This record gives sequence, C-alpha cells and structure tokens, in this order.
Amino acid sequence: EQEQLLKSSNWERGIRPIREGKLVWGYGANNERQMSLGEALNDIRQKLCPQSLLPLLTATEFTDGAVGEAAGPSKPWQAYQAGLLQGEASRPHLYMLLKSATYSGRLYAACLLYKLNREQGLKELEKLKSVTATVTYRSGCKGTIASVAEVATALIEKKRFYNFALD
Repeated sequence: EQEQLLKSSNWERGIRPIREGKLVWGYGANNERQMSLGEALNDIRQKLCPQSLLPLLTATEFTDGAVGEAAGPSKPWQAYQAGLLQGEASRPHLYMLLKSATYSGRLYAACLLYKLNREQGLKELEKLKSVTATVTYRSGCKGTIASVAEVATALIEKKRFYNFALD
C-alpha cells in the first residue's frame, strides 16, 4: 500500500497521511473525520475564499442582475457584486477561483479580474475559449445553455453576453 502525505506548515497538524485516497481531516480533535482528498481540498478552498465570494466557487449558473420572478438576485450575482465592491482586495481570491471554481464561477472571476486589469481579464477569458463544457445563463426568468467558449468569446469580442456586460 502506497502512502502519500498532505503537508502544510500552518495547520494544526502539518502532515496528514493519505491512505487509499482518504485522510483524517478537520479542525480540532472533535471535528476530525475521514474523508477523500478531494473533499479535504474543497474544504481548504472554502476556507481560503472569503464568505462574500464563496458562491462563485460552486456557482451552477452564470447570471446577470435581472431578478424575474425570483425573490432577489442570484447568490453568484450577489457575490460578483461583492467582488466589484472589494476591488483590488479580491484579486488573490480571483486567481484561486480561476483554478478551482466551477466554469460559471471562473467566468465571473475572469470578469472581475477584467474590472481590475483589462489585459489580465481578457487573458483569462481567452483561456476559457477552449472549454467546450456548458453553463446555464440566466437573465430573470429566461435562461439558455451555452458553451463556456461561446460565453468567453462574446465577452472578449462584444464585451457582453446577452445582458451581462463587461463595461
């Protein structure tokens, strides 16, 4: 049986053995439980992401601010708006989201980065042009399914995708 290690210098216990893809993870002896490495890494990502941007990590839709019949704007849209307000302070978290979030979350993160630095935002959108996976775009009560590449291309070329505008 091959054993791997998850290491860090700033955790309560800096080295955690991984056996058969599982490790004991948690914070404090009373909160620890056995889980997969993927679950532990998701927990780390959630701890690294500020609460206001957390909905972007797991966003299931790419939405604009239109509400439609919903009680309010979507959680990812609210997180996007929070990122706009945070400005430069959100930058390090955007890079984590660009690597770890769902494709909808990555689109939001690239758009937020665009607001901070157009070239960097366009560079990240350019990377998403090769993604054939699809996302659901929702504006109010109306929705459509589009490839990530289609959304990224429209944002680069037209600076908008339906009602979602970069500028």
